[in-house]
Parts: sequence; C-alpha cells; structure tokens
Amino acid sequence: RVLARLAQLTGGRLFYPVDYRDVSLSALFANLQEELRNGYNVTYYLDVPPDNTFHRIRIDVKNSSLNVHAPAGYEARRPQQTE
Repeated sequence: RVLARLAQLTGGRLFYPVDYRDVSLSALFANLQEELRNGYNVTYYLDVPPDNTFHRIRIDVKNSSLNVHAPAGYEARRPQQTE
C-alpha cells in the first residue's frame, strides 16, 4: 500500500507480475519499456513567491485515448534562511 500511495502522489505507476515465470516477467518488462520510451517532462514556474503550500496541477490532453500519469501537485517551498 505504501508504494501504491507513493506512486499515486508522484504520478508514477506500479508494475505487478501476474506470477514469476519468465513469460509474465517478460510482459511486465515490455510494458515498462513502453512506458519509459513514451515519457515526457513538464516544467512550470511560479509567478508568485513560494508560499510553503501545496498547489494542485492538472494536465489536459486533446487526445482522450492517451493516459497521463502525473503528480497531484507540488509544494512551493520557500528557500531556507541561512545565517
């Protein structure tokens, strides 16, 4: 459950083998390779100073057949003060 929650919060996915035979693991790794080949990076910048709060993000795609795996949001942390 902990890994599933972490994956959900960060936009990741879990890959579970059906069993541990070579055929099942081969299919799992094929899915993982496909996922990694079709990755993307999204960068965004704050237009206000960081406020130490959680900000939700939403990613919409025009093609409804696409699956988007993205984090629920981010925490805009203020830089720590050094003395």
